[in-house]
Amino acid sequence: MQYKQKLSIEQKVEIVQEYLKGQISMNEAARRSGVRRQSFDGWVRNYEADGVDAFLPHKNRIYSLELKRQL
Repeated sequence: MQYKQKLSIEQKVEIVQEYLKGQISMNEAARRSGVRRQSFDGWVRNYEADGVDAFLPHKNRIYSLELKRQL
């Protein structure tokens, strides 16, 4: 089984921004990222909530009750 190399933070941000600007579809963005569409959708939600910090390594991330209800 071949594993795709992980994307850098900059690459993830670039693809998410292209999607948010309407330059590419979600399916295309997920394909370029090498992740499932559902995973990419999570990237977008996290990016909209936290900006670039969404892609930084975190441990035991704490979400507000309001944010949890939105998901």
